[in-house]
Amino acid sequence: YLGDTTGYGTVQFADDTVKALEVVLRRRRGYRDVNGVFGEGASPRLRKLRSGLDAVGFQADVSMLHHQERRIYGVPLYPQAAKYLCGLGMDMPGYVAAPARYLDATERIAEFWRTRWLSSRLAHEESWAALGETRRWTLSSTVPLREPPRSGGGGGGSSGGGGGDDGRLAFWRKLARAGPNAVSEGLTEEEFGALHLHTPLEDHLLERARAGATIVLTGNAGDGKTHLARALERRLEGAAEGFEFAYDGTAMMNADDGVAPIVERWREVERTGRRMILAINQFPLYMLRRALPEGLPEVAAELERQWAARLTADARDASAEAGSLLLVDLSLRNPLARGFAGPVLQKILEDRAVQRHAASGVDADFSFNYERLAHQQVQERLFALFERLISAGHRTTVRELWILMARLLFGSSRDGDDGDYPGAPAAWYSERLFGKDVRFPLTDALREVADPAGVSHPHVDRHLEKPGSAGAAGWNVGEETPDALPVSALAVAKDERDRDRGRFLALKRRFYFEHSGGGERVFELDGGADARFHRMLQTPEADAEHLGTLVEAVNRCYFPHRFEGMRDRLCLWVGHRLDEQPTKSFVAGECIPQERLGIERPAPPPGLREAVEYGADHLLLRASGPPETGAADGTALRVDAVLFRTLSAVTEGLPRHLINPGELNRLDAFVDRLRQLEPSRLGEFLVYNADQVVSSTVKVSVALDRYLDIERLSAEHRA
Repeated sequence: YLGDTTGYGTVQFADDTVKALEVVLRRRRGYRDVNGVFGEGASPRLRKLRSGLDAVGFQADVSMLHHQERRIYGVPLYPQAAKYLCGLGMDMPGYVAAPARYLDATERIAEFWRTRWLSSRLAHEESWAALGETRRWTLSSTVPLREPPRSGGGGGGSSGGGGGDDGRLAFWRKLARAGPNAVSEGLTEEEFGALHLHTPLEDHLLERARAGATIVLTGNAGDGKTHLARALERRLEGAAEGFEFAYDGTAMMNADDGVAPIVERWREVERTGRRMILAINQFPLYMLRRALPEGLPEVAAELERQWAARLTADARDASAEAGSLLLVDLSLRNPLARGFAGPVLQKILEDRAVQRHAASGVDADFSFNYERLAHQQVQERLFALFERLISAGHRTTVRELWILMARLLFGSSRDGDDGDYPGAPAAWYSERLFGKDVRFPLTDALREVADPAGVSHPHVDRHLEKPGSAGAAGWNVGEETPDALPVSALAVAKDERDRDRGRFLALKRRFYFEHSGGGERVFELDGGADARFHRMLQTPEADAEHLGTLVEAVNRCYFPHRFEGMRDRLCLWVGHRLDEQPTKSFVAGECIPQERLGIERPAPPPGLREAVEYGADHLLLRASGPPETGAADGTALRVDAVLFRTLSAVTEGLPRHLINPGELNRLDAFVDRLRQLEPSRLGEFLVYNADQVVSSTVKVSVALDRYLDIERLSAEHRA
C-alpha cells in the first residue's frame, strides 16, 4: 500500500458530455485529434475532456477533481524498489552503473518482441487477409488538397470567376474539399459572387436599411451573418456611407473590456446620426445585451423586446417591424429548408462551367450525378429528406450546406472515396449524401433519421431482392438503370455477402430517389419516434388528434396505466420521494380540461415570416387559465424531437426511472406551472406506486371527507 489518489479523473462525466465536447473540438479545429488508437497516448477519454473543457471555458484541472480517493498499491519488480521510492540509499542497477555491459540490450528486447509477439501475428491468416484488403494510406486522405496556382493570363485557378472553365471547376472542387471552418471573410470577389444567393431576406433587410434602421444580425458561426452584411453593403451602394458595418462583433471585443468597444462604437454611430449593421454571434450578443442598458438604455429595451419575440404563434404580431432597430436571428433560418437548399443546388447546377463539364462526358461519374441532381423528382425527394432532419432538430450552417451540395457532384477530399472504377456505387450522388465524415455532424444525422436504407418496407425490399429487379421498369430518372443484384446473394461466402449487402443498401437509396415506387413510400411503415414526430409537424390539420396523443403521453409519464379521459385532460401530478432517491409515488386530484389545452406552432414575426426560411422543429403544448382570470396566455411545454422520443418511450412501456432526467425535469416544471391556472377537480384521485408498480383510482366525497371507492387497475389497463 503506497497511499491514496487525490481524486482526479473522468468518472463524474457522462458519455453524452464527452461526445458533446468531441463535437466542439472537431468544429473548432476542423479535425479529431484524439482517436483512441494504439500509440496515441494514455487515457484518450481524459485527454478529450481536458481539451474540451478548456475549449468551452471551464478550468479542466478544477472540473476533473471528483475527490473520490482510491488506494494505490505497488508491485516491486526491482529488489530495491521500496528504498528508491522512499529516497533512501540504494545500489544502482547494473544497467545504470555499468551501461557498457548492456550494449546489446536493445537488440535483445527487439528479439524478444519478434519471438513473443511478431511471429504469432505472421502466422495469423485473418490479419494477412485484412491487410490485403486495406487500401494504401496517403496524406491527401487526411489533409485537404490545395489547388496549385495557375500561371498565365487566365487568373487564379481557384477563384470563383478567373481561369475560365478550369478556374470555375477548381473553385467548386475546392469548396467540396473544404472543412466546416471555411469562412466568407476569406472569399475573393469572384468567389463571393459564385456563392451569393439573392434571397427574400436580403431584399427585406435592404428595404429596412434604406428606411434608416439599424440591423443586428445574430446566430451561430457559419449561419451567414458576415456574408449577408457584405451583400447589404454592396447593394446599398452610395447609401452605405451612412452606415457603420461591423462584420464580426467578436473581433471587436478584447479580454480587458469585453463588449465595451462595441457599445462605444454604437454610441458614436448614434451621436453622428448614422446607422449600424452589426454581425455578432449569440453569446457575444448576450454579453452586449447585458452591457447596453448603461450606455444605450432605449436601444437595449428594444433589443430585449425583439429578442423575446423571435418566435411567436400570433400571426398578427407585427411589433418587430416597429422602430429603427431590427434584430434578425439567423439561427432560426435553417439552410436545410427547401426555400434555401433549393437555390443553393440550382446555383451550382446552373454554373456554365459545370454544365459544360457535365455535357462533355470527360468524367462519367460527374455527368451521371449531374443528370440526376438536375431532375425535379430527385430534388424534391432530396429536400424531403432534409425536412426529416429539420423535424428531428438538426440544422446545418450555410457553409456546410454549400460544401455538401458541391460534394454530391465533385466528391470529397478523401482518397478513394468514390470506389475503384467509374460508375461504382460509392460515386453515386445518393451514396455521397450519406458518406461518413467526422468533421460534419450532418452526415451522421442523415444516416440516423433520413436514410432510406435504414428503414424496412416489405414491398420495396422484396422488389429489390428479386433477380433482375433493377430492370428499366419504374426507374424514371435518366436512361441508365442500376445493375441487378446477384442471383446467388444468399449462397455466397461471407465477404461476398457483405459486399452485396452494401450494394443492396446503395440500390435502395437510389430507388428512393429515382424509382416511381420510391419517395416517401419508403418511409410509410417507419414507426419510430422521429418519423411519427415528423408526421405530426407536417400535419397541422390533425392537431386535435395530436393534442390527445401528447396529453396521453405526458399523463403516462406519471401514471403508466390507462384511465378514463387520459387523452382529454392533463392531470396535475404530485410526486413523493425521500432524499435524492427517485420519486416513489404520484398522485393527481386536479387537471386542466381539454377546452383549455391546445397546440401552437410558433414562427418568426410576420415581418420576417416570409423572408426567413424557417423550418419548424417543435411545437407548443399550451395550457390556459379560465378567461375570466386574466391568465388566458397560460403556460406552454416545448415539444421537440428529443422530448417526443422520451414521451414515446414511456408510452411504449419504458419505466420512468430509466428516462433521461433532463426531459423529466422539463415535464415536472411544466406540470408545476399548471397549478397557477386554477385547475379543475377530477372527482377522484389517481395514485401510482412506482415501487409496487400498482395504479389505483380513489373516489372521494365532494367534501373530501371520506373515501367512496378504491379500484386497483389491472394489467389489462396497460398499453
